[in-house]
Amino acid sequence: MKKIDAVVVFIEDVLANIEAICDDIEDSVLDIKQFTQPEDGVSFIRDNLDKKIIVVLDWSFASGKIVGHIILKQIHDLSSLIPVIIFTGQDLDVTATTQMYDGQAFYCLSKDMSTHEVIEIIEKAYGAICNNINAVIERWIVNQPDTQKSIPYVRIGGKEYTMNDVLSEIRRNTEIGKDVSRGVLSMTTDLFFKQHKTKL
Repeated sequence: MKKIDAVVVFIEDVLANIEAICDDIEDSVLDIKQFTQPEDGVSFIRDNLDKKIIVVLDWSFASGKIVGHIILKQIHDLSSLIPVIIFTGQDLDVTATTQMYDGQAFYCLSKDMSTHEVIEIIEKAYGAICNNINAVIERWIVNQPDTQKSIPYVRIGGKEYTMNDVLSEIRRNTEIGKDVSRGVLSMTTDLFFKQHKTKL
């Protein structure tokens, strides 16, 4: 397994279901966090948005009080940049499947899949983080000095936005966030090809 510079967050009420996976990846990831209570997992994510995070989320909890699509939405509301891998032992119906992918799930894994298959999907999720333009912008902003993040940085539609404001818009996948991402991608592409024009 390639080294993954990300925290893998498992939200699963039966830890025995993930023991083998955690044992196999613990030396290859930045950190592993396990939460049997969904609200604790969401709280951890909220407090660590400056880190690259991959979530493996149980779709159905034994208590029956909280189901996967609620947690998926809560995570997506915090940041649209966090890949959430659904982990389920259920046969999902059309409603559940719609809730899952409308909620921007990255992938759905069956609990009877091999550890190797689960690890492959975690690696793909990490690749998605590293190659997503939004994630690149997020990392750039996070690495700026705190004193710079709270002052007006750009003007969009007649309104001033700080770096923190821009980061929030990108994480929530709003129209402003999408516009910023498209603008950065367009400018970067233009600069890249102009710089390499004589070499092509």
